[in-house]
Amino acid sequence: MAKCRVCGSTSIVISSVIGLCVNCIRSGARLDPDPHLASRSRFKLQLYMESGEYKCTICGRNCGINKNSRGFCNYRGGGGDGI
Repeated sequence: MAKCRVCGSTSIVISSVIGLCVNCIRSGARLDPDPHLASRSRFKLQLYMESGEYKCTICGRNCGINKNSRGFCNYRGGGGDGI
């Protein structure tokens, strides 16, 4: 059973990764640090989308990729000559 990190309630349906109960999620409670940012950092993924000069259309994010960087999904990279 996990415990909500905001209100302290315990339940079997609280995710131990997110650490919030459904009531706190619905009320808009946020944790610091954000678990999504922590997860992306742990796997050395880009934390925020860039607006680079090369457009990637592999996934639905349509992010921009700069030279020598990778897209937000980490699938496609910008080489020296573009994507």
